[in-house]
Amino acid sequence: MPLPPSSAAAPARTGARAPRQERGQKRIDAILDAAATLIEEMGPDAVTVGAIGTRAGASKGSMYHFFPDRESVLTALVERHVSALRSFLEEERAARAAEAASSIDGAVRAFLGPVDAYVQRHPDLTRILREPANLKRFADQRARLGETVETHAAWVLRVRYPSLDVATVTRASATMLAVTSGMRSERVLALAGSLEGVAAEMRRVLGAYVATYEREGGRM
Repeated sequence: MPLPPSSAAAPARTGARAPRQERGQKRIDAILDAAATLIEEMGPDAVTVGAIGTRAGASKGSMYHFFPDRESVLTALVERHVSALRSFLEEERAARAAEAASSIDGAVRAFLGPVDAYVQRHPDLTRILREPANLKRFADQRARLGETVETHAAWVLRVRYPSLDVATVTRASATMLAVTSGMRSERVLALAGSLEGVAAEMRRVLGAYVATYEREGGRM
């Protein structure tokens, strides 16, 4: 699924040239959409600039006008995910406040639901970040993605437990991020049998963890 159009800030971060008009931005988005599809199909290591250009219907000249090399395409794609995930979770929070406040299960679903939905719709992001060679390469982007998810966890905790102090919310939201990150490992996925199975196990773990704050948060 294509991501929302990226902002002009993404090319500035990656060394790609910023588009001068809307048509240029559309070409960049088409190139990044093509890269995402190829990564999903083949894995990031198998994707070349030529293959991306062919899939996007972009000439070699057009490709190199916006992206000097394959590395800049991948970096711009991950940057677009950083921005898109942040916007997506912000939109979801507007619709899930009642769910987050309703119960422990509701709070866990309000946290996991949007995050899982994004990951499942954009498998290219997971494939990029799991490549061993990319662990250091995209360390900054990984950190900002983590911060975005942690911010969402903190929002859920504040809605469910408005009396919790800042330090407690910060610690708990970091723990929730650590749990979800650790449980997305290939081993857990293999044992659970499917993404749905992993999600079910995460709901169990996070439900038990969030429940420990019921009394402290004034819910008991």
